[in-house]
Amino acid sequence: CFPKHLELDTNNPPEYLEKAFLSEFGLTFTRICEFINDLGIIAYQESTPFAAISKSQLFIEINAHDHTYTEDEFNLGLDYLCLFNRGKVYKIPDGFDNIDISPWRFNRRLSLLRKPLVAVSNPDNSKDPIIYWGFRHLLSTRMYLFDQCMTNRLRVIEKGAIQKALGKLTQINGTNLVKYVLNELKNDQLIIDSEVFINTKSELKADKDIGDVDVLVIDQSSKIIYSLECKSMAPSRNIKEMVEEVNKLFGSDSKKGWIDKHVGRDEWLKNNLDQLGTKYKLDLSKY
Repeated sequence: CFPKHLELDTNNPPEYLEKAFLSEFGLTFTRICEFINDLGIIAYQESTPFAAISKSQLFIEINAHDHTYTEDEFNLGLDYLCLFNRGKVYKIPDGFDNIDISPWRFNRRLSLLRKPLVAVSNPDNSKDPIIYWGFRHLLSTRMYLFDQCMTNRLRVIEKGAIQKALGKLTQINGTNLVKYVLNELKNDQLIIDSEVFINTKSELKADKDIGDVDVLVIDQSSKIIYSLECKSMAPSRNIKEMVEEVNKLFGSDSKKGWIDKHVGRDEWLKNNLDQLGTKYKLDLSKY
């Protein structure tokens, strides 16, 4: 139920996201989705509940459908979507870390949900593995990829191009949520403002930067001021994520949480009604 406020053009991923995927994976986000779709068509047409095709034959078959792929694109698509034999179970492939091979960890880059294809050794030709995958599972991967991007949970290179692009998407989601709240509260009887900054240089001056009020509502009829914090959050899916979300809300030993920061702004507003009144040209002394 969380993302109802999102208004997305799902047919056209942002150009900055496309470029970020291209720089890190060699394929755009759209191209990966097209690769998944064509693999889905092949699996759907199989008489068995799964597809099992040699890599060389798969290259021929996938180019007989909606899109065509060069050999390089085909190999890049497999690299992104396929699990290969890495030898010992505890061997960490190049570019991955310990988290990725730990089966009890969530959001692993080597999970079957993120990589729905499995390359199995071909006894007839060691250089031409058999690729296995399931139709429904493949579609789950596509939805998972979209969800991971929209909630900024896709594990990628730290501080890399994709991580920056997903951060931008997160900011857009937050902005859309604020717009949604503003629209819901729209009323001629209320004074409503957004992104009301409180710092050393803003109209509301404090001795330090304490952030901004996402949505400020002044109800003149009831003489009440509402300071609203808007956070676009996604539900936690395991204990580790629940702990992380609780830390975001309530803070940890080294960092203040969202609630404490919000309470700090709320206290500042209560103690500086004169500044607020000057800004909105109102006498707020009895609010």
